[in-house]
Amino acid sequence: MHRSILTSAIVMVALALNPVSRANAGSGDAVAGAIIGGIIGSAIASQPRQKTYTKRTYTKKSTVSSAQRAENRSVQHALNYFDFNAGTPDGVMGRNSRSAVYAYQAQLGYPATGQLTTYEKDFLLTSHNRALAGGPATSQMIAANPMGTRGLLLTYRDQAAGIMTAQPGTVSAPPPVATVVAAPPAEPQATGPAAVTAGVAGAVAGAANTQLAAAASKAPQMPSFFGGVGQR
Repeated sequence: MHRSILTSAIVMVALALNPVSRANAGSGDAVAGAIIGGIIGSAIASQPRQKTYTKRTYTKKSTVSSAQRAENRSVQHALNYFDFNAGTPDGVMGRNSRSAVYAYQAQLGYPATGQLTTYEKDFLLTSHNRALAGGPATSQMIAANPMGTRGLLLTYRDQAAGIMTAQPGTVSAPPPVATVVAAPPAEPQATGPAAVTAGVAGAVAGAANTQLAAAASKAPQMPSFFGGVGQR
């Protein structure tokens, strides 16, 4: 390529330095022009062609239906309400939404996978609707709970499991008291002179009974008509 350009430049200089007659000017110019044109054309042809690239833009078609997108927005609203930051509710479960789902599952003791099961999703949406329907009562429960809206969600979870927990600021009923029936008291024992008199009377009666038994043993035996003395 450089050699062709150099050759064409030498021919042009030679033509410029050598004067020609006016009569031969037309034919000389034509020949010179032909030579120069051929050299330039050869130089252009010998240059490498530049490749041209066309940039094409592909738009990825969304496969999420409108109903699914609406449900995703409801899930994102519920996560944000219970203090799990899911970002802007746009219906697309992106990185922020997955992180919020992960935190929600960990808070309630579910397996933290970042993917909601049917039960976890239904409980989240039902709790959100319940909290919104509660109005001022819900606001009071949130204000009284040290964990705020997350504590409210834990309360809903315990109630769904049948565990009745007392709300902060409320007084629970005292446990029932068992009634104990006491045994009747024993009869009081006599003391003082009356006790002494009763003791003496008992001793006298016992001695009299002893004397009577001894006298009966010494009484004469009745004769027996069958011979000999009757056996006692």
